[in-house]
Amino acid sequence: MTVGAGERLADLYAVSRALVGFSSVVRALRDTLEITSRTVPLSSIIVVEQDRDEQHIVSYPELDESDPVAASALAHARRASAYLTASERSAWHGIPDGGFIVVPLVVPGGEIFGVIQFDGAKTLTRDAVEFLNTIGNHLAIALDRDRTSRRAAAQLQSRLEFTRAIAASLGEGTLAVDCDDVVTFLNPAAAALLGTDEHAPVGRKFASLAHFEHENGSAITSPLAASVASGSWTRTEEHVLVRPDGTKLDIAYTSSPIYLANRIEGAVLAFDDIRERKRAERDRRLLLEAAVVFGETLDADTVLTELAQFGSRTLGESCFVDVLTTDHHLVRAAWAHTSPTAQIELDAFYRATPSVSPDPRPALASNGKPVLADVDAEWWEWSTVGIEEREVLERLTGGIALVVPLVAGARRLGAITVFSGTKRTFDAADLAFAEKLAARGATALEHARLYRQARGAIGLRDQMLAIVSHDLRNPISAARLGVEQLADPGLGEPER
Repeated sequence: MTVGAGERLADLYAVSRALVGFSSVVRALRDTLEITSRTVPLSSIIVVEQDRDEQHIVSYPELDESDPVAASALAHARRASAYLTASERSAWHGIPDGGFIVVPLVVPGGEIFGVIQFDGAKTLTRDAVEFLNTIGNHLAIALDRDRTSRRAAAQLQSRLEFTRAIAASLGEGTLAVDCDDVVTFLNPAAAALLGTDEHAPVGRKFASLAHFEHENGSAITSPLAASVASGSWTRTEEHVLVRPDGTKLDIAYTSSPIYLANRIEGAVLAFDDIRERKRAERDRRLLLEAAVVFGETLDADTVLTELAQFGSRTLGESCFVDVLTTDHHLVRAAWAHTSPTAQIELDAFYRATPSVSPDPRPALASNGKPVLADVDAEWWEWSTVGIEEREVLERLTGGIALVVPLVAGARRLGAITVFSGTKRTFDAADLAFAEKLAARGATALEHARLYRQARGAIGLRDQMLAIVSHDLRNPISAARLGVEQLADPGLGEPER
């Protein structure tokens, strides 16, 4: 059968068009084999790409190496690729060898990076060999383009993975949105702060994940939207991030626009949870305030009242201060409740019914360390309060109780008991704050005790001096009168 130049040219054009829409090596080989088989009797096409010492082989149709014929074809292609890539030959016009036509994979100005092997025909005309060589060159260009694209994609993926690794290693949350407020990226820290996983928010509106508020609860415009609109960055620690479930996070954040080719394409938010830092700052401020208040008085009753009020205001809904007497009885000396109505009821009860317990366990518990317990029947038995007092306290308190002993040096002075409702628990920071507050209160009470003792000692001294002065005053007065009489010039000698 004689094949004309027009038919070959049409096939070459068809192959070129098929390779323009190159999507995979297998599909390219399939299309090429189907087209070239019209004029050249081929059974398969094998592509061997040489990557340093590794060979990547693709064939169409897929060859089974358990078949001797297929194994022979694959072995020939491997040897040809190894030979040609090692020889650095830039020109090759095919090797008709036992039905195999081998064309090097090479593009102008480049090195040979493998071979294309056409299998099937035992004898071919020179025109057919040149035709296959031209087809091979077209395939080489397409494969080189694909190889370059794959390498670029691999490099891009490597850079992306490196960037993601950097973002993942950051301790602060990082999140990016496009100009429509759609999340395009977030790192694990951001996902944790938002209470979600790393991939679920991508593609969703940021507004569905969280919003921002002032510390007083009033809403504000999203800083991400503001950065996109204004092209400027914002940095603050004064706003609160609110999750959909209502959880509020004190955060420090920086929001900046993302510029690509001098155009704003979105915004990035870098944010961090500063609740612990703000809480520590608040605790330091409150403890300093307590120290100032306690330092302004040496009256024990005032210290006890202030201590109870501080405890209820900073730790729980209610706070009670019990002091140990010299005979180791426990006396309820001060109380405070955040509810004005409950405060009035407590005032009326304790002023009418002083609370004195002969059991000092609450003040001596756990070797001076805080005790945390659920307020239940066992708790009320342990706390040693009377029946009437228990009825009042069960109505006005509950949930969880925190007992912190008041200790000054080696002296046990009493205990603070704080009650918190069921909606709040005490954490490690609460315990640390309670211990520091109790320590300052105990120090103030000890100062008041020492001041009271000093005042008592001064009173005893003054009393003793008054007695001594009185006892000395009588003989001294008689002697003074005698001297005055002797000094009288009108007194005669006999009288002297």
